[in-house]
Amino acid sequence: MLSSFFPCDSKVNAQQAIDHLMGRIQLDRPPLVEYIVDETILRPVVTQVLGRPWTEDPHGWLDNFMAFFQGLGYCLVKFERALPFETHHLLAADTAPNALRDRAWSDQHSGVITSWADFEHYPWPKIEDFDFSSFEYLNAHLPEGMGLMLSHAGGPFEKVSDLMSYEGMCIALYDDLPLVQAVAERVGEIMTRFYQHLIDLDRLAAFFPGDDMGFRTGTLIGPDHLRMLTFPWHKRFARMAHDKDIPYFLHSCGNLVSIMDDLIDEV
Repeated sequence: MLSSFFPCDSKVNAQQAIDHLMGRIQLDRPPLVEYIVDETILRPVVTQVLGRPWTEDPHGWLDNFMAFFQGLGYCLVKFERALPFETHHLLAADTAPNALRDRAWSDQHSGVITSWADFEHYPWPKIEDFDFSSFEYLNAHLPEGMGLMLSHAGGPFEKVSDLMSYEGMCIALYDDLPLVQAVAERVGEIMTRFYQHLIDLDRLAAFFPGDDMGFRTGTLIGPDHLRMLTFPWHKRFARMAHDKDIPYFLHSCGNLVSIMDDLIDEV
């Protein structure tokens, strides 16, 4: 199957792609963007299609990561990393072909923050302890004509629901709203400092976070709660991007009809 693929040189650079997406120019075809590339796809493409050796060396891995996007004709490279928020996770064997590790997902029944005491004693991650070198390496070694779309891995809504668990957060919205507000405030403040470390990278073309706020028929919590707890932070991150004259893209799974106008007009 992979033998039918071939490397492709993009004739479009990152600035042209952004200008097209923002409606400033019209390209012959829409620029392609990948939000996430799973390593089970990344590795065989790098080795079998691009003919590069696989390596776990951090810089070598990032070189292969950039080569994947360049070799397949993308001009925008999406990259994200997360601060070490400690949460409860569940594990199970990954039955997908060529799986490299177990599946992990957030425990939606039991959170690490269920009370004010938990909030006060939680080991909140510190920006000064986080290693931004992967972002900096990509910025320094990105091929000419390409641009970076960067983000924190996991948005403010996702992190609050991970910390409290989805069930715990929903109950607390009615039993102890100030606690949910405090968690959201702390998460948002920490993420703001995270984005402040990225905003001055000179190859940055856009912020492109993901924050899954919906499911098949609606939002995961009420629109008014999202407006109170989540949108102010996305609005702040978007303002940071716009102040640097770059766009703010946002991915979210689910049915967002009830909040789409908010996202377009307010965020």
